[in-house]
Amino acid sequence: MILFFRFDIVSTLDKLIDYVISSDGEELLNDIADQIVNEADSLGRETLLYISQVLSALSIRDERGAAKALQLLVEAMQDSAENPGADGEYRAGVRNILNSVWSNLSETLPEPTPAMQRTLKLALLLGTRGASSLTSSAVSNNAAADTANTIAKFIPLARKLSSEPKVTQKASETVARLGERIVSRGLRAAFGLPPPTFESI
Repeated sequence: MILFFRFDIVSTLDKLIDYVISSDGEELLNDIADQIVNEADSLGRETLLYISQVLSALSIRDERGAAKALQLLVEAMQDSAENPGADGEYRAGVRNILNSVWSNLSETLPEPTPAMQRTLKLALLLGTRGASSLTSSAVSNNAAADTANTIAKFIPLARKLSSEPKVTQKASETVARLGERIVSRGLRAAFGLPPPTFESI
């Protein structure tokens, strides 16, 4: 005989919040704050490096190739204007040019960093399956209503967290630590110094 258990995420989070705001959960709250600071700092740093790599990869190094691609695009547009019956050919030509540009871009762009990949996975999880996958087992045809109902279940938990002085103080400390890291990295980069190393509190 197989037993199926329904997992109630809201009651589980409620118990976790009760533990975190208790005196026994101080260490867990500190660990969560440290992880948020480290991941946000890592994501910010890696995103800036990735953007600079993308800009470097997209810079035109081959002027002849760029001029030829622009000339082909202009010729395709002129042919379409001179010969209105060639609209289908024009669209096919533009489609081929866009496909060629996209394939060149996908080969040129660098691979996203590990922190960016983790954030993307989390965003996809929350965006595509997040709230809608947490709804009750009753099947509804209105996904927006299901998502709104699920989000409404989390509002009391958010209020509970935001009304706890220990959590608000830790959130303020976390924001301050992130601000310090941003300023430190910015100043060191502006003066050409090596990036700073940070220790967890």
